[in-house]
Amino acid sequence: MSAFPWFSDLAEHLADGSLALWVGGDVPQTLTGVPTCQALAADLAQRYGLATGLPLAEVAQRLARRGQRWEFTDFLQRTLGAADHGPQSWHALLASLPVSHFIATAYDDLLARALRAGSRPFDHLVQAGQVALRTPRAVSLIQLYGWVAQPDTLVVTENDHLQLWENAAKKALLDRVRAILEEHHLLILGQDLTDPTFKQLWANTLGRFGALTPAAYAVAPGLSMAAQAVWEDRHIHILEDAPLAVVERLHELGNRPQSM
Repeated sequence: MSAFPWFSDLAEHLADGSLALWVGGDVPQTLTGVPTCQALAADLAQRYGLATGLPLAEVAQRLARRGQRWEFTDFLQRTLGAADHGPQSWHALLASLPVSHFIATAYDDLLARALRAGSRPFDHLVQAGQVALRTPRAVSLIQLYGWVAQPDTLVVTENDHLQLWENAAKKALLDRVRAILEEHHLLILGQDLTDPTFKQLWANTLGRFGALTPAAYAVAPGLSMAAQAVWEDRHIHILEDAPLAVVERLHELGNRPQSM
């Protein structure tokens, strides 16, 4: 029996070019070399005497309410943008997969740097104005929640997330993400499925296309059976395997020589 449920479907989507990747900020630090969003939230909460266990958006919101937005922005820049951080083998594996669309909600640029090190042209889309200028047939990396090197693009606080839908600077990015969700199957890695922005984007897609919505696959080890059932109802199949095992298997498949 395969250790990778749904993998035959994933393999088919990869082979026919219909697979896109969604890469969140909670891929384990052992793979990325940088703290997860959960770890960032815990560190910030401890530094500023806030309750532990809060999500990053809520910690940042409480600091912003104190007039300390610069505190968590500076913290993110120093923690995720440190000069000694570089792309890991994890990022190289992702960048080498034969997919054309990456959607990232992590705040670092390690995947962008891994893509840049490869031979395929790609567009790094962080601001709405870049969408219309993207290169035809190039790989696209959309950093929906922004990039620490461009603080004005960051979506961190609860208000940032709530206002994202009316944010003119993000509209073209959101529209592009919606189009990708409508046209591609999705492999989701390191994304908190309870993230309100992600849930709303997916709900919007389901609302428009219903049973015709392309299926998605979320790598979420440890998710309860009850939670898995809820996501199955929403056309998101849960893979309980470790993220590296799934990506390595895809990489092996995607780089297998084609038979004559």
